[in-house]
Amino acid sequence: MKIDGFVSRRAIRLWLDNYRELAAQDVIIDDMPKNSGAKDYDGICSRQLNQIMLNDAIKKLPPKIGACVVARWIKRWDLLQALTVMKISKDLYYTHCDEAIDLIYLQLNGTAVNYSRLINEIEKGLSPPKERTKKARQV
Repeated sequence: MKIDGFVSRRAIRLWLDNYRELAAQDVIIDDMPKNSGAKDYDGICSRQLNQIMLNDAIKKLPPKIGACVVARWIKRWDLLQALTVMKISKDLYYTHCDEAIDLIYLQLNGTAVNYSRLINEIEKGLSPPKERTKKARQV
């Protein structure tokens, strides 16, 4: 089941990985997922809408996490340069990057995240139970 306007973590990661192309409105090889909100007549294409939503979510990140996003995806600093400038460990840097994706995901989707979780739980409940194997029954 699909929720209209829902943006996945995978899509957010693609947006960040292709941030420069998104900002320049270049054609992207992976062709990122698009938000369905923009209409042809309003003059805003889906990539522009994606960039606006992404930039807004990045601005709302906590400062240290936002700095990691800027270093990794917007300025595309190499790892050593980012760690030196921010004076943090490699593990903390990658943790902040992962947290950024989660926070952007929550920011963009709002209450739709709860609906997505509910749908996943319902779909799990509707699937037939897995048949136990002979080994499991023997124990």
